Amino acid sequence: MRDESFVRFNIKYIRKILRVTDLFHLRNYELYKIYYQYILKKLNDVLSYTLKEYTTLRTHNVSSKNNKKIWVMWWQGYDKAPKVIKRNIKNLRQLFGDNVIVIDKNNYLRSTNISNHIQKAFNQT
Repeated sequence: MRDESFVRFNIKYIRKILRVTDLFHLRNYELYKIYYQYILKKLNDVLSYTLKEYTTLRTHNVSSKNNKKIWVMWWQGYDKAPKVIKRNIKNLRQLFGDNVIVIDKNNYLRSTNISNHIQKAFNQT
């Protein structure tokens, strides 16, 4: 619950900053640059604190008794996946450990029950 209120507070704070930016119609470019840097610093402070708060969350929030598997499929394989996919899988593994199973074109048959007829048709395409 604490995390939700923390996020709500930050969103309200950012919205407030953005509302204030609309109040000023700065015509002077130098004033605008100063104002822009100020807003950028405020947003950076809030967002970096938020990021720091969430990256330090401990995995004890996830029950260690949870034995459910998490299946992730990337056909080309983990090594050829984009950075965002690799980062997502890495985060899942940090949270759930060995319960994360990555499926690709080399190992999908071990985890599926596909008939030979369908496999043959698939391999012909």
